[in-house]
Amino acid sequence: MVLSLVERGWYGARICSLVLAGRGVAVTHLIRGTLGSNVRGIIQPHPRIRLIDLPRPLYVVALWASVLVGGALRRIRWVLVDNEPTLRRLRRCAAFVGITPVLVREDSPGYALSVGDRVITLDEFCRRVADGATSQPRSRNTSRGEGSGGSNVFRSASGST
Repeated sequence: MVLSLVERGWYGARICSLVLAGRGVAVTHLIRGTLGSNVRGIIQPHPRIRLIDLPRPLYVVALWASVLVGGALRRIRWVLVDNEPTLRRLRRCAAFVGITPVLVREDSPGYALSVGDRVITLDEFCRRVADGATSQPRSRNTSRGEGSGGSNVFRSASGST
């Protein structure tokens, strides 16, 4: 399962989760703040995607409980995060609990995924998750998202880059 920590905006993580769900991978979005019914109505339900919205004070507790317990039990291997301070905190405990944090960040004209200091494509990330891989991807020239393997930007739920 992939845990998605939604702290700043859910669009990038949502696109990624739709692609993963289409490949048979379950995704749980842990959302900082409560969603109004109008927002829930916009987000179409999917059987492999779960939304958990929590008030801000409970979010931090749920985040660490999910990461520590889910990682220790090997239920969570990957954690999508859109907030760099949270990413730094997750990196400190990543090896201990067996998770790989992945930064989802806005990048013109869409969103980019980063594992450590490496930018990876959405297809590469989906392949690694579906294969159950947890190690870091092969090194490539990623200072600006370049390298063999195509664009690092994803724009649609269909998985096209």
